[in-house]
Amino acid sequence: MENAHLIQNKCKTCGAPMADPNAQRCSYCMMPQQENSDQQAFLCSNCGSYLDHYMGGFKCDYCHSTFSLNDQMGLDKAFFGKQEKLDLEVSQDQAKTVFYEWLAKNDLSQGEIESIEIKPLYVPYMVATIKYQAIFSADIGQETWGPYAEINGVEKKRKVMEWQNVQDHFESSSIKSYLITTELSLEVQSFAKKVDCKKFMERARALKNEERENDSYLTVSPKSVEAITRIVKKHIPISAKKLAKSKLSSSEVKELNIDSLKYEIASDYLYVPFWQVFYKYKGKNYQVLITGTEQADIAIDGSKPTIEKARTIVEKKEVQSYKNPFSFTILLIFLVAIAMFKPIRLIVSVLLGVYLLGCLATALKNAKAKKNNL
Repeated sequence: MENAHLIQNKCKTCGAPMADPNAQRCSYCMMPQQENSDQQAFLCSNCGSYLDHYMGGFKCDYCHSTFSLNDQMGLDKAFFGKQEKLDLEVSQDQAKTVFYEWLAKNDLSQGEIESIEIKPLYVPYMVATIKYQAIFSADIGQETWGPYAEINGVEKKRKVMEWQNVQDHFESSSIKSYLITTELSLEVQSFAKKVDCKKFMERARALKNEERENDSYLTVSPKSVEAITRIVKKHIPISAKKLAKSKLSSSEVKELNIDSLKYEIASDYLYVPFWQVFYKYKGKNYQVLITGTEQADIAIDGSKPTIEKARTIVEKKEVQSYKNPFSFTILLIFLVAIAMFKPIRLIVSVLLGVYLLGCLATALKNAKAKKNNL
């Protein structure tokens, strides 16, 4: 009980441990840590970044916009919901089997693996739910048959485009997931970015604070969350315009404008499980990730030795170098020239003879080189 007086600092919103007791934001959920916090972060209406509160109002460190306290109701609010995790549904033995199959597929020998370590890894994603309402207007045109008079007075019909201005509204929603950690190596980061978390949300369970203290949980990058928030905010009007255009797909559309757009963004944090494989091959260390969410759909990717790739490229070049240098197209050109251009027939015949001798010499050289390599 000697250390009973020691109290770990925790986030007031999510309960995550905080190394710096004076930190203004939680590095896990990005929520402000002031007393009486309303548990909502304000976003800059210009760029979508998180706003810092100061005595006179709000300021954006990204685009340097400033807002007064009177602007508070007009700012976007990002509500960070529950933090959840998925459980591993792929056993370690299954992951190891998939890994060895991946080695064989990449022409790597299992016997040359000097060491292998497999451990679970929980990777954080931000699942953004976007709901928006939009009013749009556009000039749409449809082809109709209209009359016109020729010079001789005969009236005929031709297709003409009739334009009219329309206005309509719609509501829509979308869910997207984004990787929000920078602790993955470049070899596996692109693979982790492709994971779609939407289909896993129903199986998620609440994440306990004591679980997060395990070193298998990667930390959330505040800069990644902020950058993704800007991306989501920028994507909303683009998505709304595409959806409005799709509703008018049967007509010719010009001058499509979004006259009014209202949206809400809600974000949940989800920890997706992977099996992380570290292996040593011929003295070098490599890393592989295996999805651990569904047994029926296991994916794997990661770093592997480049020597096999280089050997394959060399073999392809060798195979190409042994190809027959003789070209029927060139021979045909020579024969046509001999038949059509009588004044230079002798010269063309001599050039043809030189070409055939060159092809023969190259073929003998390739055959000798191939024999030496066998």
